[in-house]
Amino acid sequence: KTKITYTAATTEETVPATLGNGTHKEECPPYTA
Repeated sequence: KTKITYTAATTEETVPATLGNGTHKEECPPYTA
């Protein structure tokens, strides 16, 4: 369960950073899932 929690926390920081790039937005969905 710890692994899932860690991923979720990382995802939140990755989302805002991705929005700025835009191009990475397409690569974010698969990574977030």
